[in-house]
Amino acid sequence: MPQLSPASGLLIYLFVTLNLLLSIIVIHYYYYPDTKATPTVPGKNVNTIIYK
Repeated sequence: MPQLSPASGLLIYLFVTLNLLLSIIVIHYYYYPDTKATPTVPGKNVNTIIYK
């Protein structure tokens, strides 16, 4: 397995984090289109979506 440089590791970490945030926001607006603000407790909303 090739050794990753710290810079590329940080880029991958940022990319994954941004994707997670974006998907949470997209799911939130998809399931709750009438709410204008982002969820205050993201975990609670994600759990409600999963166990709907």
